[in-house]
Amino acid sequence: MFLYKKLYNKMNKEARFNLRVKMIEEYNKGKNISQISREYGVSRNTLRKWIKRYKEKGEEGLKELSRKPHNSPNRTPKEIQEKILELYKKTNWGRKRIALRLNLNEWTVRNVFRQNGIKKKRKERKRFYPASWSYETKEPFTHAQVDTKDILDK
Repeated sequence: MFLYKKLYNKMNKEARFNLRVKMIEEYNKGKNISQISREYGVSRNTLRKWIKRYKEKGEEGLKELSRKPHNSPNRTPKEIQEKILELYKKTNWGRKRIALRLNLNEWTVRNVFRQNGIKKKRKERKRFYPASWSYETKEPFTHAQVDTKDILDK
């Protein structure tokens, strides 16, 4: 028995297509849908779907279809994207300022920046620690740490 499900992710598109063609050929020879689905480890509904596509479009119907959505209802409109990019080019502001100016959500501006490959350099954070750490000193016993919680508990 050949399990299509187990090998599906390991096969490339061409191998999957060839396997579907074999299943359709067996169906055309007169083999039962249940027998073919059991033999290849495919559900009967999936096999029926491929048979239907084959009847409608021929071998083109057995190729994998795009899973890309036909529309994106939450996508930022082009006009707003253009306003964001125009303001960024003029002022070089970050996403928070642009969002406040255009009365938008900050994450909308961030998404537009990402889509257009804009990356702002982060400011280097201020360092508040001393130049040399106390444990780097050469004199012994100059650094001590005490756990005061233990004292409070007693």
